[in-house]
Amino acid sequence: NICRETKAQAMQQNLRTGKEYRISNKDVEQLLQKVRPSATSLVMGQYLSFLSRYGQR
Repeated sequence: NICRETKAQAMQQNLRTGKEYRISNKDVEQLLQKVRPSATSLVMGQYLSFLSRYGQR
């Protein structure tokens, strides 16, 4: 989970420096490069197919 990982990194930085660390877009972008998607492309395709057929609530 990107949000959880970003928060954990900020907490580690806070503990290391003793100062408040503000999460930036750069932090999130770096994690997006490292963290793999939790859903496979097959599952995403099935989901998108379902949405196109039945729509959103």
